Order: sequence, then structure tokens, then C-alpha cells
Amino acid sequence: MPTPEIIPYDTLPGSPYYQEFYQVYEKDLVLTQKEKEAAIWWGDDPDVTFTPPGHSYYIATLAIEKEMLPLIKCAEAYAKVSLSVADAFINCWKWKYHFFSERPNTFIPKYIDQEWESFWPDPPFPCFPSGHAIQAAAAAVALEDVYGDKFNFVDKAHEGRERDEVRDTDFVIRPFDSFWGAAQETADSRFWGGIHTPQDNIVGLEEGSKIARNVIALNWENNNQK
Repeated sequence: MPTPEIIPYDTLPGSPYYQEFYQVYEKDLVLTQKEKEAAIWWGDDPDVTFTPPGHSYYIATLAIEKEMLPLIKCAEAYAKVSLSVADAFINCWKWKYHFFSERPNTFIPKYIDQEWESFWPDPPFPCFPSGHAIQAAAAAVALEDVYGDKFNFVDKAHEGRERDEVRDTDFVIRPFDSFWGAAQETADSRFWGGIHTPQDNIVGLEEGSKIARNVIALNWENNNQK
């Protein structure tokens, strides 16, 4: 995969790079309760729950259980999601350490507001592009190839978890009418959490989609002829 482009570094107020972080800062000041709920729902901290890819496999399982297609189609769904998500993470981490870009928690306190802290804690690796966004997009496009772009499901992955008292927010189940809707909210949740800029998510969604389309374009056997 070709290396995506990143907005050139610039600390000058009003510059495109500065504005990326200023958008994070502004959004944090007006976060709604629903946005906070999404921010904690998609955290998927491996210390307490499954990882982001685990969440994508969970959604794949929801689709498989709902449609009850032949076993070979179930295997196809898991294979396409697994290959897409794996390739997405391989490329994402290659790009993260190619650019070694900073998080809002370093830029904003230094250049915008020294008292600022993100709603959600930073993970310990570079920022660009968003790992959540790239893998969620890859999984969504892979699932759309098997089940179509309109698919109703309810994500109950964190149902019953204790309230996040630190952030004064409950874990609220998420209804969706498409796989892409879940991918978009996954990406948005990182922006609402204050740990990713818009470009991190936009590029993540774009690149994840490309990666999944490459997987879909492989020479898959036509199961409808069996």
C-alpha cells in the first residue's frame, strides 16, 4: 500500500496542522452525553475487554448469527474480515512509526491550552493514522461484501458493564443500520475522546476501505456455484 499523505507540521495558529488540533480542543468543550457514551463504548481497552479487532469479529459474529447462511458463507465472512483487519493493522503501524506523529495531549497543552486533558487517555504509540478507524473500515467493507451495505444490528458488546465513574458515563448499547455506520462511529469516538484529529480518522477510514477492497479482489471461489 502506498504511504498516505499527512498535513505538514506547523504550530502557527490558523495553519491546517494547528486547526486539526484546535478542532479536537473545541469539540472537547461541548461534548454531549451521547458522544461521551460512544467514546467509552469503542475504547476496547485490552486490559479490561477485547481489542478493537475483537470488536470487529464480534460484529461479524452478530451478522453470521442473524443471517444463518450456509457454513461456507460464514467462513467467507470471517476470512474476509480477518484478512482485512490484519492487513489494516500491519499497514497502520508501519505508517504510525513512519510519521511518528503526536497526539492532541502533547500539542494542545503546548500551543493552545496548557490545562487541557483529553476525555479518554492516550494509548502509548503514535497517532497517524487512527488504528480504530482503519480496522473498523476494513471490517465494515469486508462485511458489506458478504451481507450488503444495509444491515440492521445492535451492538451489545459492553452491555452490563459498570458505569465509568471517572467520566460520569454509562455503557449504552448501540443500534446501527449498516456496518459502515458502526465504522464511522468507531472513528468519531476517537475524535470525541480527544485522542485523534480529524485527519487521523479520515485517512484511517479511507485506507481501511482500500485494504478491504484489495482483499475482496482476491481470487475467491464462487460459492454460489457449489
